[in-house]
Amino acid sequence: MIALLVLVSRVYLGHHFVSDVVTGALIGSCSFLIINNVISRNSRTNRETKEILTL
Repeated sequence: MIALLVLVSRVYLGHHFVSDVVTGALIGSCSFLIINNVISRNSRTNRETKEILTL
């Protein structure tokens, strides 16, 4: 919600073009998805390794 308010204020005040703000939002969202995927794979691998070691 805060990100949306910042987006609107940046464009309204003329600090950025709409395309700049949308591109930044897309880059941030894609970065989040990639990093989240890497972290979840890593934690799943660690969990499986711990299960194997405890057998």
